[in-house]
Amino acid sequence: MEELMAAVRARLEAVNATRDLASVLEPGAAAEAESLTAAIREAESDGQRAHEARYVLGFLHWYRSLALAGEER
Repeated sequence: MEELMAAVRARLEAVNATRDLASVLEPGAAAEAESLTAAIREAESDGQRAHEARYVLGFLHWYRSLALAGEER
């Protein structure tokens, strides 16, 4: 789960640094989100790590929704 969280965090940090949402729409971002979701389900006994992973995953989905809404304009 640590590697997945680091990959997603790197995408979020890129968005924060550049204000460019492109990195969260790359195919790899969707795959990372799916894999992180699966890892969270498997790690339910690890409450703190699962909580942090949900937080990171939530921001990834939020940024993706902003990017997709921007494409519709």
